[in-house]
Amino acid sequence: MDRLAFRLLIIVALTARGLEINPNRKILEKAEGENVSLACHFTLAPEDTGNLEIEWSVKSIRHPLDTAEFLLYTAGHIYDTLYEPLKGRVYFDSEDPEKGNAAIHLLLLTTKDTGVYYCQVKKVVGIRRIYTVLRVLKPPSKPSCNYTEGGQTKVLRCRSQEGAAPIQYHWSRLPPWKLLPKSALLDKTAGTLTIHEANEGTYKCTAINRVGKKECFLELNLPRPPSVTMIAGAVTGGLVAIMIIASITYLIVRRVWCLRHPPEAETPNEILEDASPPQHTTRSVSPTSHAGAGRLRTIETSM
Repeated sequence: MDRLAFRLLIIVALTARGLEINPNRKILEKAEGENVSLACHFTLAPEDTGNLEIEWSVKSIRHPLDTAEFLLYTAGHIYDTLYEPLKGRVYFDSEDPEKGNAAIHLLLLTTKDTGVYYCQVKKVVGIRRIYTVLRVLKPPSKPSCNYTEGGQTKVLRCRSQEGAAPIQYHWSRLPPWKLLPKSALLDKTAGTLTIHEANEGTYKCTAINRVGKKECFLELNLPRPPSVTMIAGAVTGGLVAIMIIASITYLIVRRVWCLRHPPEAETPNEILEDASPPQHTTRSVSPTSHAGAGRLRTIETSM
C-alpha cells in the first residue's frame, strides 16, 4: 500500500496544473575558462502550498553513473557547498529565487564540468524538472606559422598544438593585398597554403574550432638585388680584409725568419798573454850636447 501511495503521489504531482517550469532542453558549448548561465524559470499557482525547494544536480564526466546535488534552496536558505568540484564557482542569478528565477551561473569552467545539469523545482503538490547539456571544450592554442621551399613554390604551414577537434585553418593576406593569389592551394584541415614564391606579403593564419580561435602571422619577402651602396661597401670591406691579412702574414714571416737567422755576436777586445811588451827607443846623447848644457847652466847662475 505504501508503494502504491507513493506512485499515486508522483502521478498527481506530475499531472497537476499548478507549478509550471519553462522548457529548456538544449545543448550549450563553452570554452574552457569562460562562465555560463543555465536557465531555469518557473511560475507558481495559488494551489501550490508549502515550502519552495529548488535543487540543482549534475551528472558529469567526473561521476558518469551518479547524479550529484551541488546547489539547494529550501526554507529560505541557500546551500552551495554540497559538491566539492563546484564549490565557490556556482551561485543563483537572483537574490530571491522564490520569485520564479532559479537560473544559476557557473564560473571558470573546466573540461571536467561537462555534463547534464538538472534544475528541479518542488512545491506541494507540484514537481517540475528540466535539464541542460553543457559541453566545455578547449579553444585552439596559438598556432605556429612557418614555411618550407621546394623549387618554385613555398608551402606555408600552420598548426595548433591544443584544442578540441575539429580545428580548421584559414589563410589570408593582409593589405595592400586582400585576397590570396589565384594560384594558391589551401588545405583547411592540414593548415597548409601552397603559393608561388613571387607572392610576397604578410600572411595570417586563423585556427578555429567551435568555441574559439587564435592567429599567427608570417612575413614573406622576395630577395632584393644588391644596391650600389651595398656593392661599394662589400668591395671596401674586402680590400680592408686583404690588407689586414697581408700585414699579419708579413709579421709572421718576418718573425720566423728572425728566429731562424739570429744576428752574429761581436768579437770583444782582449789582451793576448803571449804578446811581447812594446819596444822603447833609446836616444843617444853626444858629449858635445852635455858640454853645451853645462855652459848654459853656468851662464844662468851668473846672471
